[in-house]
Amino acid sequence: MTRAAAQALVSRGTAYLHRDADAAFAQAWDDAIAASVRARLDAAVEELTDRVLRGVPEPVVYQGKPMFTAVDRQGGWVPADDPRAVRDGQGRVVRVPMIIYKKEFGPLQSLLRHLDPSFRNPPPAPAADHAPTPPTRILIAYPPPPPGHAPPPGAGPIGSSTGGAEEEDD
Repeated sequence: MTRAAAQALVSRGTAYLHRDADAAFAQAWDDAIAASVRARLDAAVEELTDRVLRGVPEPVVYQGKPMFTAVDRQGGWVPADDPRAVRDGQGRVVRVPMIIYKKEFGPLQSLLRHLDPSFRNPPPAPAADHAPTPPTRILIAYPPPPPGHAPPPGAGPIGSSTGGAEEEDD
């Protein structure tokens, strides 16, 4: 509000007096604020989406020092002795800072949780009249061991008295 009043060359108090006195002015004020909030929110979503898709440039640092590399004409990293490496007018390999693009998901997830309740709340629990799903039974069958090796504990031929196959509850 302070910047808007300064741009209009009026004090904040004068702006609020006009707002209180004129309903149309107050409505235009509210509409301008809503449009500004929406525009800023759209810009934030666009920026966060870009960070998720492309990533944020981050220099490669080793032992506290930035790392440099030779590049080809398309900007790809190449070894310094590669003939595709860009060279200056004196034939020396041009080295540029190594930059990686780190993807950020946390801020976008936070924004989505704020904007859309479905991202905020876990799915509802099943209704009380819904019978719980019984545990899945998994049958594990061990192959016979190679000659001269002992089988795993409790394992024997399938269907033997030592178990051969074990049932486990999920």
